[in-house]
Amino acid sequence: MDFWELFLRDVEEKFIKWISKELIPLLIRTADQLQKVFKNLFVGTNVLILGDIQTGKTALIYLMTYGKPYFLDKKGIKSIQPTGIGAIIGREVKISEDDTDSDVPIKLPVDYGGDKALRYLWRKAIEYYKPDGIVYMIDGRDESLEKQFEPLFSDILTVKKGFNNLKAIHIFVNFSDQWNPNKSMFVKITKIRDTENYFALKFYETNYYKKFANIDIKFHEIQLSPDKDSWEDAKAALRIFGVGLTKKTEV
Repeated sequence: MDFWELFLRDVEEKFIKWISKELIPLLIRTADQLQKVFKNLFVGTNVLILGDIQTGKTALIYLMTYGKPYFLDKKGIKSIQPTGIGAIIGREVKISEDDTDSDVPIKLPVDYGGDKALRYLWRKAIEYYKPDGIVYMIDGRDESLEKQFEPLFSDILTVKKGFNNLKAIHIFVNFSDQWNPNKSMFVKITKIRDTENYFALKFYETNYYKKFANIDIKFHEIQLSPDKDSWEDAKAALRIFGVGLTKKTEV
């Protein structure tokens, strides 16, 4: 690697740290920080939780950490800060030989971003963390499936390196807290069906089914509302996702 390559890489890293620090952070947990059931699921694996802003990434990590999709302090429920990327780190991350002569385990800057204008940073997270699984979250209340899936097909599945360990991509359709219980069952079933159909059509249109033919792909309906007494739907979805990480696959 010559001087200019090293110089440009240094500039890029400093730019990423600066711009993402000013915008939206990465929320990171090690597997040891999770509740026991989730620690057992994700130990030895790396997981990225991606999706647009306000789709429930932070709430999902809080659920795995505190048993609730929110954090309580002395003043009550603490407001959730927007998160660009969620990460569960259960194994060491090493820089590849292409990046450096050293194989010392590294930690990514904890200020990675994930705004629409910064989705290219998702590529960096995939390249560095080499995830075993990806949870892609969408807002079940949003009618535009094309808009919500565009980042997945344009910015995530197009990544050329970093998928060597990938075993599962699960879509979590989060209906959040603004929900009418009188029509929830019908609307949820319809939304999940439409989501699966749209994904399948796009998946085959773009030929990604060839690249990810051996990957476990599933869809889950969850509701991460702070007003609920339990969140068994989300916990069940995470358990199914965790099982998918145990399969032997090859991308």
